Amino acid sequence: EREFFHKIKKTLALTLGKFETEQVAFFQEGIEFLCKRQHPKRELEELTLAGELLDRLEKESIKRNQKCITDRCYIHMIRGWGNTESVIGGENALEWFYRRKRLSDQEGTFFRNEHVYHALLLAMIDCPVPKARNIVDPLIRDLEEHFLEQDPPQFMPDFLYNGIILLHASRAATEYGAAASGDDWIHRMAHLAQKQKGAPQLSTDSFNRVLRGWVHSPEQGSMDRAMEILHLMMKYDQLQPDAMSFGTVISAYARQQQPEKAQEVFELALEHFTSPPSEEGASVVESQPETEKNDTAASATSTNESVAESTNAPSSQVVDLTTCFNAALYAWANSESPQATTAITSLFAQVPEIEKNPTVTVTPNASSYESLLHILIETGDIEKADAILQKMINAHLPQQQLSNPQSPPPSTTLFYKVMNGWYGNQKNKNIDRVTELLEHLLVLYKESHVASCQPNESIFELSIQFLGQEQKLEKALEILEVAEAQGMTNPKMYTSAINLLISTSKQQEETKTKQETNQMAFDAVSLLKRMEKRIVRYEQKVGREITGLYTLVISALARVGTLESAKIANGLMQGIGSRLQDDRIQPSTHMFTAVISAFCHAAMNHDGDNVKEAHLEALRLFQDMMTLDQMKESRVKLDEPCFFVILRGLSSSGNVEMAQEVKKILGHMSNLHINQGRNKLKPTARCFGACIKSLLNCNQHQEAAQVLHHLVIHGWSDADLDHFPPLVSFEEVSKACRADGSDELTKMADTLDEVSKTIFEKEQD
Repeated sequence: EREFFHKIKKTLALTLGKFETEQVAFFQEGIEFLCKRQHPKRELEELTLAGELLDRLEKESIKRNQKCITDRCYIHMIRGWGNTESVIGGENALEWFYRRKRLSDQEGTFFRNEHVYHALLLAMIDCPVPKARNIVDPLIRDLEEHFLEQDPPQFMPDFLYNGIILLHASRAATEYGAAASGDDWIHRMAHLAQKQKGAPQLSTDSFNRVLRGWVHSPEQGSMDRAMEILHLMMKYDQLQPDAMSFGTVISAYARQQQPEKAQEVFELALEHFTSPPSEEGASVVESQPETEKNDTAASATSTNESVAESTNAPSSQVVDLTTCFNAALYAWANSESPQATTAITSLFAQVPEIEKNPTVTVTPNASSYESLLHILIETGDIEKADAILQKMINAHLPQQQLSNPQSPPPSTTLFYKVMNGWYGNQKNKNIDRVTELLEHLLVLYKESHVASCQPNESIFELSIQFLGQEQKLEKALEILEVAEAQGMTNPKMYTSAINLLISTSKQQEETKTKQETNQMAFDAVSLLKRMEKRIVRYEQKVGREITGLYTLVISALARVGTLESAKIANGLMQGIGSRLQDDRIQPSTHMFTAVISAFCHAAMNHDGDNVKEAHLEALRLFQDMMTLDQMKESRVKLDEPCFFVILRGLSSSGNVEMAQEVKKILGHMSNLHINQGRNKLKPTARCFGACIKSLLNCNQHQEAAQVLHHLVIHGWSDADLDHFPPLVSFEEVSKACRADGSDELTKMADTLDEVSKTIFEKEQD
């Protein structure tokens, strides 16, 4: 297919100067291919190319003064753009329709190809073009008028009438007057049907589309009008309502939180389909306003005799009202009515009696039980809901499949509801039952081949979250592997599993060896890698919050305290966006800080000969942070914790070079605070303390004293004493200065002792 696509592009380029007759058919074939193919990632490119082909054919038609295009080309173009289900797609579909219509206008003929009009209707139904019905409706009316003006009169095909009705109905929820417009087209069909043979035939589907429009319309009185139409259909022997007619109205009352009315309509359906047919028919025009009805009521006694061939009279066949039954159950289950449980139980109790009637059937299925289990769980009776599900499970286990064929198979949704019920039950959280239900689900799907029990991401996700809350690490990882085998994982599952893994490692630090808890950190890295592969493979979307998960794992690696673990942590951070195929995901401040902390921990743990390498890598990363901090679009912004981590990490080096770097970093922090007004970067006591410690560790007593002396003389008022280093820093520096014996350092020691005394007194207050 890709080769054919390139061949089309190449042929189009080669024919810019000449155009051979045999290429007409190739271009027509190319238009059909491109419009039907529509690769999800290249649909706009392919439709645009198809448009170029059709445009070229139009020009050749004019140039040669002969037809090089068939209407099928325009149908493909209009449907192709319509299939994009977008505003721009709908606008392009309209444009191609008008281009075809203009060709007829230029020839002085009326464009009447009903299949092109139908393609436009379908495109407008699919695409949310604003006020599309106001554009298309006049076109269809003009076409209808053209047909009727012929001698003898002709009629538009039924599918165009049904299409324009469906277009109005599909816009009824958002556009005022749309439902009434669909209603109007029904009346037009009825009037034509009363006049002569060959007229468009009304059908139950036509009425159902009008019903759909009214039940979705927010206009006042819309439900009353829907009920009028339903009652009219019940009287109209040749166009009886079907289960969909009643179900449409019941579902509407369910959405409006009116369960009593929903049940009334269900009972009306039962009555209608179990009653003998009426002896006299009624006319569709009875539903018109009185002024319109007077003009045609005298002659409007029936429609085409041919319509009777497709009648759906209540006594002619067994009508399945299960969908209506389910809609009534749903109405009660989601109504928050105190009578909901009683009403649902009562509806289920009616089923055996309904089944005795030969004209109707109601067969409770998984959807029926969804409402029952939902209301039981909502009212706190999780045990009863569980028992009902277990009964359904037992009937379909491999060894029981033939013993109770009447029992409906459970569904994944039923399992999810009950498992979620246990998950949210504050009094009795039964984790063992949740895992048992998941195992039953897998058995029913794999061994009993119950298609409705196909597991999905949601049910695996719920199980792993529940196991995470209950600290069941091994079981959570086991279920994650099952989900991976089924190809049904998502980032949330890995997040839950990794959080559980790391929290478990923290809890077990006292009971397990360092090697065992370290291994948990590496296991978390492995989970991250598995997650990355599946995100790329299944093109899953993740948000920036995913960086928090990486930071968590990096922090766990920092606690391992080796240069190897620090390098792994850095590897997780670097290139995160490219690995997840999303450039929006970039390292955050917290992630950088965690990686720096990992290298600092490796250095503080004196990891062999790697101390200097660890310090240098930590310093390099912090310098990267300083660079990113000055870039407006960067997410990395320096904060007090990141300064403290690098200051504390380098302070243990005992190296003069590193001690000087510490002084520079503290000076940079002060500069950002004073000169750039970044109040959150005011050096804190722990930052000053780390700097003093760094200088003392490499015997730079005079510099340590100068830092403190400068702080006391120039830096801070008494109100800022909470930012001073701890007293022990003053005492240590003072002691070191006096030991030196020089007058300058002795004076500094005296000053530091006075400040130390002031701080002590302030702390006592």
